Amino acid sequence: MKQPINVRDCCEENSISNMHVINILSINISILQSGNCNPIIPPYVHIQSPQNKIYSSNEIELNFVAPSVELPENTYFTLFSYRLDNFVVVTIDGNLTLTSLPWGSHSIIVYAQDNEGLLYFSQTVYFDVIFSTAWVLAAFIVAAFVCVGLLVYLKKYKRGLPR
Repeated sequence: MKQPINVRDCCEENSISNMHVINILSINISILQSGNCNPIIPPYVHIQSPQNKIYSSNEIELNFVAPSVELPENTYFTLFSYRLDNFVVVTIDGNLTLTSLPWGSHSIIVYAQDNEGLLYFSQTVYFDVIFSTAWVLAAFIVAAFVCVGLLVYLKKYKRGLPR
């Protein structure tokens, strides 16, 4: 097995072979290199959701496709996983709902491994989760009702006290 290399280094003059393994965050990713030293990246995994936008819910669908028509003959995907915010890679069976996402900015990459051991990956999707104004409004209304109820109670209680 070849030593992990950087994509920028794959076009050195002494780099003659047609296959390199790139180590990205402890995951070996194989790329093919054409004769003129332009890397041929394997087919991408396409993330359909989330998209590069702002979400007001902390539950977001992770929907992706990994077109097997782009794979060589007799090759199929055996494993899917994702990495949220550059943390641990999580193995999944397919599309799912990301739950309990904290507010703020996030990034996600989806990986697919084929039966030959090659790892395909999506482009990084960046998205934000913001605090929903509906929750703020609901909390404000509840607080207003509690305050009004407390004032009415105190006013009645104050009248009932002997002077």
